[in-house]
Amino acid sequence: MKLSILVVYIILSILSTSELIYAWVYPTSPETDSVCTPGSNITVLWKDDGKSPNIATKSIKVYFMSGSDQQQIYLATIGEDIPASQCSINYPCPQVDPVGKWYFFRFSDGNTTNDAYTTRFTITDLNGKYPPAPSPAPAPGKNPGQNGKIVSNSTNSATDPSTNGTSTSTPTSTQPSSNDNTSNSSNKNVPAVVTGQSAPSKTVPSSAKLTKQSGSADSDKASATGSAPSNIASNVSSSASFLEYTKKLMFSVIVGLTLSFLMLHI
Repeated sequence: MKLSILVVYIILSILSTSELIYAWVYPTSPETDSVCTPGSNITVLWKDDGKSPNIATKSIKVYFMSGSDQQQIYLATIGEDIPASQCSINYPCPQVDPVGKWYFFRFSDGNTTNDAYTTRFTITDLNGKYPPAPSPAPAPGKNPGQNGKIVSNSTNSATDPSTNGTSTSTPTSTQPSSNDNTSNSSNKNVPAVVTGQSAPSKTVPSSAKLTKQSGSADSDKASATGSAPSNIASNVSSSASFLEYTKKLMFSVIVGLTLSFLMLHI
């Protein structure tokens, strides 16, 4: 009986520590109805998702993306080694092709099962014009999107309010993407399956692929098959998460062994 109680305790302790792997950010802006004009600043916002540990223990990278739910296209690195507790970064809106609701931001800390996204938002042409969002909306997780590209950038660096972390923005030059109107976005869809309108996803379908647009100056930073740009993710933040998990797991095991000793000798 005592041994059974001990085994249950250890199992529950291990399960509770596994939550550390998924403690992450919850993107809140841009939103599904956000409309950005080239030359203006896009304010990217996020918050703590409420899980342990607090996001203050992490650093993150933010990427500018387009493409479908299953074939995501990396366009630029917006920020590197950003303290997750900063909760915001500004990115000068680039001129893109095609214009419309085809763009989103991706957050990574090196854990490829733990990426987060904003919803798709709209980028207009230089005159503020853009096509309407088509209807009906694609099913969640099956948005075909568009393979967008950056045409030009008014500046070469993103900015953040606290100047912490390293912020970058590299213009890309890519082959023209299709303007086929059958590739639709919607007000309820984001780059991965979600539970509600404008809600970011914290996971990516395992079949999702990350590619780099042809001709990009940053092709060495992202060209991978999987759920995240693992070769451009933060190794530092990933190591920190692993150490936190290991410490708590070791504590649980020590407590379990201590209880075992006490139960066997009392």
